[in-house]
Amino acid sequence: MGLCLTFAVAFESDGLIRIIAVLAFITSLFLAVSVFVMKKGLVIDNQGINVGYFSWGKLILKDPITTLNVSAVSLLKFKRRERGAYMSIANPEFSTSFNTFEIYLLNKKHTIKNKIITLRREENAISTIEFITRNSDFKHEIYSPDFS
Repeated sequence: MGLCLTFAVAFESDGLIRIIAVLAFITSLFLAVSVFVMKKGLVIDNQGINVGYFSWGKLILKDPITTLNVSAVSLLKFKRRERGAYMSIANPEFSTSFNTFEIYLLNKKHTIKNKIITLRREENAISTIEFITRNSDFKHEIYSPDFS
């Protein structure tokens, strides 16, 4: 709505207002593309582990992860199914399966887990685990909860 209104104002006015409207249109289009290409990753700084949101390689936003009573990091593998948008119209039963690799922070007994990030490639998940263990005090452990 805002883009259309800015575009309409640009063609109905003269002079400085037209230039401002065109600049506003270009800026809002740039911001929309920036949000569309945003990626998620991990950032470790003085405060600890943060989930970072990147656009064109630049850190845009950091979301801190609570690490209270956390002693380990674990990698869990899940099998997911995804339905294609166009293929499901022709064949409603059509879906593809793939694996996801989720990285969790665990407490000492592994009874509380907090998901940090989900990745589709195992190589990326392994390198992320190595990054976390190298830059923090967490140990990589196999998830085995102790409810006793």
